[in-house]
Amino acid sequence: MPRRPLVATALLGLLIGLGATSAATMVRASERGLLNGLFETIFGVGAPTPVPVAKPASTPPRRYAALPDAPRSAGHRLVQRTPRFDARPVSAGGQERSPSPAAFAAGTRTVCVRRCDGYVFPLGRLRSRTDLPIHAAACAAACPNATTDLFTLAPGRSELDQAVGLDGRAYRRTASAHLFRRIRVENCACQPPGVAGPLMTLAADRTLRPGDVVGSEEGADLVAGLSPKGPVLVDYRIAALGRQRRDAIEDRVGALRRDAARLAFREVLRAARTEPRRLRVAEAQIMPARIDAAPAGFAPVAARGEGFAPVRVVSPSPFGR
Repeated sequence: MPRRPLVATALLGLLIGLGATSAATMVRASERGLLNGLFETIFGVGAPTPVPVAKPASTPPRRYAALPDAPRSAGHRLVQRTPRFDARPVSAGGQERSPSPAAFAAGTRTVCVRRCDGYVFPLGRLRSRTDLPIHAAACAAACPNATTDLFTLAPGRSELDQAVGLDGRAYRRTASAHLFRRIRVENCACQPPGVAGPLMTLAADRTLRPGDVVGSEEGADLVAGLSPKGPVLVDYRIAALGRQRRDAIEDRVGALRRDAARLAFREVLRAARTEPRRLRVAEAQIMPARIDAAPAGFAPVAARGEGFAPVRVVSPSPFGR
């Protein structure tokens, strides 16, 4: 019988200890997730694995204001992709859109690019989109020994490397941009070394327009019109031009000045050839008058004085006796 009070006392102490342990566990469970922390503390069983929740991926920063921390960069490497400025939308058919006529504003110039080393040089002004084949032919004719591409330069642009290709590609984005400034590419020249390329005939030049001025052997000619056989050329010295435009051509050619100098030289030669003839004619007219005035027969020679006349020394001789 004395064991019953002992067992009752043990059970009471066990309940009191269990209550105290439960109270302390509840406090810690509030920090660990309520009941999950309670089970983990009492029974030593891990809490159920939480179900992962899908979260939207964070957008990588456009640029760093400062370098990232070393531990963070060691675990994850940020890859920043540079946006392509020459990207163009692609149509549903899979073909790139060609530049519209409105893309070529008034004053757009064309430049020619040598593909092998990126050498660029100006061509002319683009009046309309229909002139693109003409400018492309002029680009190929200016550099017949290499492959060329036609680029356009927008109005207000002064640097040739700001040109854009017909496909929308910028010159600075090409693989051969400014390559000619860094290295010398072999077999990359508009003309073969030591050989002059063939000149294009005026009849084959599709860039000519009425009012253009082309050089000639004697000066310059004005394109008065176009015909199936070729351009109709008129010398600018006799063409129907305004004084201002004629003077502008004369400043570059100088044919009128050469004509005036040639005419003045001919006048000098004519005067030089005529002057001796005038002297001979005058002498021929004087000689008969002297002969007619002479007395008939021989006249005695009258001596002016005895001996030699005194010699007046004008300047002493530098040679001594």
